[in-house]
Order: sequence, then structure tokens, then C-alpha cells
Amino acid sequence: MATITRDPRADIVAFADHGVWTVVSHGDGAFQEPKPVVNQFDYVAAGWRVDKHPRLLADTTGGGKADIVGFGNDGMRVARM
Repeated sequence: MATITRDPRADIVAFADHGVWTVVSHGDGAFQEPKPVVNQFDYVAAGWRVDKHPRLLADTTGGGKADIVGFGNDGMRVARM
């Protein structure tokens, strides 16, 4: 969990077979509906596998939002959220 909206609430970022999905927190224990955001780091479209390709969340720009950082067979990739 990390913030993807620049507020202090923890949101959810999930790596699925068909894309990366986000779920934004309302801050009261409830969340918005899941939303697909990218498919560059998924199993079906890009061949990313949990046991071989680490995918992490980090603020790579200093903007206060988590970005996706992935380490694949052909190098490192970043998706800014």
C-alpha cells in the first residue's frame, strides 16, 4: 500500500494477470472501485512473473505519489502514476 493521490491515506496497487489496478482510499476504511491503470507490468500482456520480476512502489519524482518500478529481463522500467 502507498499513496497514489498525494494525500496521506494509503491506497492499494495490485499487480494482476491482466494489468496493474489501483484502489483509492476514502480515509474511513472504504475504498473506491478498482481501476486498471497500466498493463506494462502484468503477466498476460508483458510476461512479468512474481518469482522472476520484482515490482515495487516508490516516489521516483519527489511529487508525493508512488510510481511503479519494475525489474524485468530487459532492464528496469518506471511507470509514473
